[in-house]
Amino acid sequence: MRALLILLLACLTSAQAFAQGDRNAAVLITIVDETRAVLPGAMVTLTGIDASNKAEVIKPEPTSQQGQVKFENLRPGRYSIAAEFPGFQTRALPDVRI
Repeated sequence: MRALLILLLACLTSAQAFAQGDRNAAVLITIVDETRAVLPGAMVTLTGIDASNKAEVIKPEPTSQQGQVKFENLRPGRYSIAAEFPGFQTRALPDVRI
């Protein structure tokens, strides 16, 4: 199977957001293969992994024609990011701070 890579382009939060626990964090993710070609239509899932967002599983979203997906209105914290695409191994980033 071919490898699937997850590139984390931006984690946008404010220091104040961590103190308040508001839902004002966002992340932009680009999915590429081993040749760095983008993968439109890859399914990306975010799952909360710390106390502030543990029950939070974000509905899987497909990537755009540019291989990107943006998740907004997130609680700041730690997340696992997983990506799936037919013919590729599922890949995950197990501990990403957003």
